[in-house]
Amino acid sequence: MNILAIIQAKNPAFHQSLQSFLARMERSGSYSVKAIAQYAGLLFLLSQNPGLVAVPTDAIDNVLHQHMEQPEFAQDMALLFGDRAVAEHLPGAGSESGFAKTKALFEREFQTDYGNHAAACELFIKGDRPS
Repeated sequence: MNILAIIQAKNPAFHQSLQSFLARMERSGSYSVKAIAQYAGLLFLLSQNPGLVAVPTDAIDNVLHQHMEQPEFAQDMALLFGDRAVAEHLPGAGSESGFAKTKALFEREFQTDYGNHAAACELFIKGDRPS
């Protein structure tokens, strides 16, 4: 089963909310379908695990940066996370233990490899980040 099918099975409303911007990103042709699906998977994990401070892979971080440059980014995040605000990207952060935790959670949830190259950043939902 692929990442998007798992998201659809576990949370159809979240999956539906992903569709417009995932299609927009796929049309750009800048990133692989796999990287876009992994980005969607990480957003799903953030939605299901309040307080999660995720460390993305380099590939996921590249997709995130492309998404952040789009004028619809804030609207997309509001659609996914509602009044919990937007996804926050903290460059220069990220730890080995944070990456290991994110990797284990991702691989357990989606039964697929997360990757081994951590980006030097963290991604979390503003307002959910633990002190």
